[in-house]
Amino acid sequence: MITIGNPIFDSVFKFFLADDTAARILLSALIKKKVTKLETRKNEFMQKGDNGEISVMRIDFGAHILVQDANGNDVDQLIIIELQKAWVNYEVPRFRRYLGQNYIASENIFHDAKDDRDYGLPIIAVYILNHRVGNLTEPVTYLNRKYLDYDGNELTTGVPDKFGESLSHDCIIVQVPLLSDKIRNRAEKILQVFNQKFSVAKKGFKMQFDDALTEGDSDMQKIVNRLSMVFTDDYTTELMIVENEEYQLHAEHLAAKEQLAEQKEQIAEQKEQIAAQNAILTAKEQELAQKDKQLDEKGKQLDEKDKQLDEKDKQLDEKDKQLDEKDKQLDEKDKQFDALLSASIKMLASAGISNEQIAQQLNISVEKVEALMAS
Repeated sequence: MITIGNPIFDSVFKFFLADDTAARILLSALIKKKVTKLETRKNEFMQKGDNGEISVMRIDFGAHILVQDANGNDVDQLIIIELQKAWVNYEVPRFRRYLGQNYIASENIFHDAKDDRDYGLPIIAVYILNHRVGNLTEPVTYLNRKYLDYDGNELTTGVPDKFGESLSHDCIIVQVPLLSDKIRNRAEKILQVFNQKFSVAKKGFKMQFDDALTEGDSDMQKIVNRLSMVFTDDYTTELMIVENEEYQLHAEHLAAKEQLAEQKEQIAEQKEQIAAQNAILTAKEQELAQKDKQLDEKGKQLDEKDKQLDEKDKQLDEKDKQLDEKDKQLDEKDKQFDALLSASIKMLASAGISNEQIAQQLNISVEKVEALMAS
């Protein structure tokens, strides 16, 4: 095992891709074409969104790749690779906005002297996501364009077309949670450095990577070496620690919200049951009292969790107040029932009936009878 930085963290990802060799190896594996040269364009690093969420990291590259011309010769082609990484589930509009910026950016437009027209550089959007996307089951999914005629037949003449390439793009979606030990292709092997099974508990920015994956593979060795060097950079190391704290807080906040929602749903269901039982005072009052105790305990747990939530949970706080009011009503009903039960006990006692007989007739414990007699 070898200790490396976890590239799912923004600070590590930035350090990783700052190395030209490592970046070219990763991108070549993903787009399945040899990247010979990279030019870093626009980028966005770790930021807080308007709602406190952790932002997407975006790095745009002008990538020179080798493609074959009509004669089968390798020629250099300049394309735009828009690389975005998100470690929490994020909104699609942000991704679309980034794409829109690349489509209209002047540096991504070139003039074709032959046609005397302006065209856009081809764009490949790459998304590395630390979460699942819909029902897709592949760790790496390719959405590639095709030129088709009316009948759905793929065209082979006049393609690719500069006009069509200017107005559409290919897309690659990487779902990190789906990466497994069963490596089937080059991309899945290179992406093993993102596999979170190697992350260290409570220090997710560190990974204990299986160095057996680098044996006989110089590209993997270069990537792992780069990621192991991250701990020699004091500035990046400090960012990793801060980022890990931010991520843990964010994860705890989401978990608390989900748990709170589940508890509220459970409490709502229980209250409906209690309301139905309270419609008639029957022999099941003892069961109702037990459920009231459970409800009170859950209400206390709910109140404690509510204190940990921020101002954004004001609507939930209002719901809690409504629940508390209902609890008071239930407590008042319990008191009324106890008062009624106490009166019945005293009446039976005055008739000379023993505590044991009273308890048997009312289907309650002798301790309960004695307590209500003393009240």
